[in-house]
Amino acid sequence: MLFLHISSWMKNLFICVFTCIISIQLKYAHAIDQTKTSFISDSIKIETLGFDREWLLLNHFWKNILGVRISRIDDPDFFLSRQRSDPRLELEAFIKALTEETISNNESLQCRFPARFLWVDEKFSLTKNNIVVKVECEEFETWKESINLKRLVLVFPAAYLNNPASMFGHTLLRLDSEQGIENPLLSHAAGFSAATGNDGGVAFAVKGLFGGYRSSYSVEPYYETVKRYGDIEHRDIWEYELLLTPSENERVMASLWELGHTYFDYYFFDENCSYYLLALLETIRPELNLIDGYGYWVIPSDTLKTLLSRNEILGEVKFRPSLTSKLEAQSSRLSSDNLNLALEIAKGSESVAAIPSDREGLADLLEFSFDYLEYSNDKRDSKADLATDRNIAKEILMKRSLLPTSIRKQYPISKPETRPDLAHDSGRILTSVGRRGSQGFYDVELKPAYHDLLDRFDGFKGGAAIDFFNLRLRHYETKNVALQSFYPISIESYSQWNKLFRPLSWNIKTGLERELVSNEGKSDVLGDLIGVIRTDAGVTTKLFDLFSFSILPGVRANVSPSYSDSDYAIGAGIGFRLFGTATDNLRYLVGGDLSRFGIGEDHSNNNIRAELNYDVGRQFIFRTGVQRQQSFNNYYTEYYIGFGSYF
Repeated sequence: MLFLHISSWMKNLFICVFTCIISIQLKYAHAIDQTKTSFISDSIKIETLGFDREWLLLNHFWKNILGVRISRIDDPDFFLSRQRSDPRLELEAFIKALTEETISNNESLQCRFPARFLWVDEKFSLTKNNIVVKVECEEFETWKESINLKRLVLVFPAAYLNNPASMFGHTLLRLDSEQGIENPLLSHAAGFSAATGNDGGVAFAVKGLFGGYRSSYSVEPYYETVKRYGDIEHRDIWEYELLLTPSENERVMASLWELGHTYFDYYFFDENCSYYLLALLETIRPELNLIDGYGYWVIPSDTLKTLLSRNEILGEVKFRPSLTSKLEAQSSRLSSDNLNLALEIAKGSESVAAIPSDREGLADLLEFSFDYLEYSNDKRDSKADLATDRNIAKEILMKRSLLPTSIRKQYPISKPETRPDLAHDSGRILTSVGRRGSQGFYDVELKPAYHDLLDRFDGFKGGAAIDFFNLRLRHYETKNVALQSFYPISIESYSQWNKLFRPLSWNIKTGLERELVSNEGKSDVLGDLIGVIRTDAGVTTKLFDLFSFSILPGVRANVSPSYSDSDYAIGAGIGFRLFGTATDNLRYLVGGDLSRFGIGEDHSNNNIRAELNYDVGRQFIFRTGVQRQQSFNNYYTEYYIGFGSYF
């Protein structure tokens, strides 16, 4: 009986304990459920944080020209709410999806969108309050470990004169691991690029201007980036260390992973590589406030200035000269005979073995010849030529190995005095007064970008000019304000032709300008607006180490309803440029364009001009000039003096 009594008592105790446990679990589960329910229904907090600046940046929300808020991300799969225009709804949908999902692998929202999850978890304490269980994201973690980011470096390959798309320079990020800090080619590169396929010419221009390409962030080994941008190896490179904290480096990786799985529409002028690198960095450190000042165009060098003007972001700055810069420096240290012999060896015209081992300067000669061969090798198409180059390189190295190592001299290339981020601003306004014929005038010239031959070229590559949307308004003493000229695009590239390099110089200009279109002499100096397009190609050489001289034949086409015999005129012409630097602050240009139109409206149009530019500090200029022009049977002289400011 006693046994039965004890057994009954234990049974009742067990039932009581079990009931209590179940009750506690049910209450806890109910509490969690209530927490989730109240959390999701906390509309005040979501309403506030839905428009938090960091959340807007993470989702790339902005206000367009109509003041409508929308995300620049064009991939609908990025948004849990399927709404690209409502950040509050996206936050609510994102949180709801996090609390309801049962996936605990790489397909989890935490793994697909680590940057957004980190922010939401920090603001709403999801994992801390056990509302969401932290998921192990193996693929993301493995990817992060493979890169092992220790230092972020902004890389700026300088302008490349013979490629219009590269005249503005280029920007990308280098993700240095511990090994990459010692050897950058072992690092990774992060950039923003468009998938253009094999498009070129007109198709590339049209799609690039009107958002015809998809683009995205990507990360790849840095050596592959260098290989793909083949001309980067022949462009001077500036490297700017960015001082980020370890937690900011973590956010860099999270954002790159997240954004690498979505896409944007690419626009050449504004939504380009430089803009989105700024957007990425502002996401990491919102207080930098990098992208608000950009409207309809974004130039890589301008984004560089914007970023590096912020306090406590810039670390060490390094300059890596291109192979062409190294060759130019090496060649300047060779005698004329040794330079000629080195070039002949690289071309295969002279035998390395036939050179006496006691020839003066032989070590420098062989080293230059090897480097020049490497430069030429990049331009080879034939396998036979490549095989020949390899044999020549082997002979050079064998000959060099027989010379004492002590003969070798190091000739470091000095860093340019002015970095690209310290160059003049890309926009400019120039006001001037002058006289044309018997009429005085006032001019206002405005251009948003970028650089002409007389502008200060500290931080730029000499011999290059590229202007977009150059507008000139003129007011004569007896007339109203009128459009004097408008050039949507004007590009000039004057790379010097010499023993080492033989690049083609060229220019192109298109737009509206004024011309006197009558064969009868007229006192009206205003003239008529005509549409013009001109393109020239030729060579540029340096004369007497004082100035550069270019001569470029080309074609011209004009369109004007004011012509008497035809609405168009097609012809040929020749242009010349002589430009140089008198002092650090004073530059000069003498140029001319002689044109003869024989198809359509038969006439000639010639002008010769001379101009001087004096820098008043880094951001202001004083400019004056004179030109003599002839159109049909009309001749006139014009001169001006003006003051300008960059912005």
